Amino acid sequence: MICLTLDTAGTACAACLYDSARDVVLAEISEDIGKGHAERLMGVISNVMTKAKVTYQDIGRVITTTGPGSFTGIRVGVATARGFGVGLNIPVVGISNLEAILDEFTADRIGGSTLQRVTMLGVAMNAGRGQAYCLFNFATALKEANRPFVADIEDIREALASLKQPFLLCGSAASAMIEPESTNPASSHARTYANASIGVVARLGAKSSATAKKPEPLYLRKPDAVAQKGFAVERRG
Repeated sequence: MICLTLDTAGTACAACLYDSARDVVLAEISEDIGKGHAERLMGVISNVMTKAKVTYQDIGRVITTTGPGSFTGIRVGVATARGFGVGLNIPVVGISNLEAILDEFTADRIGGSTLQRVTMLGVAMNAGRGQAYCLFNFATALKEANRPFVADIEDIREALASLKQPFLLCGSAASAMIEPESTNPASSHARTYANASIGVVARLGAKSSATAKKPEPLYLRKPDAVAQKGFAVERRG
């Protein structure tokens, strides 16, 4: 099955074509554009399809990242993926960026016999405002295992400091989660992943069960922009 995969949750505008039968990424393009995903995404998709020599009729599934990340970027990716699903009458699958990063980290964690035996793994991404988006495969005082959440970095650090078992973290906020005086034998080993590779997203999406439910953006907190109050325009007629 050929899968078209999109990622617009961060500053990159990325697309790839993945052949699940052969477990091969046929082509991928990722442009770090910051903003303007709506204007650039279709061009990236067209270019990656040309690069892979794939037509729309060859695509059997569309996969998109769902966040967390840029509020507008996520909506662009999810809406585009759902549009392709309707137009081509094929399944659409959503994959959380946190899930993809954690999956990549699990397969690529720091070597060494001691650290390879560590099974408590997590990802922490900077969310701004002194907060982090997190996904841990272990439970903390803040959240049960394998459930994404957003919290203040200080609160996350405190929750992790109380753990007795060794753990490993990755992500842009991983190092901020470790107490300087921590005696946890593995907690100080952190790798930084700005985001998971789109190939990992494609593989996860290809393995996921397709359902009739369409993917929805993963917003762990409300958008910064809010409607103004007290400025309603008087209606006439």
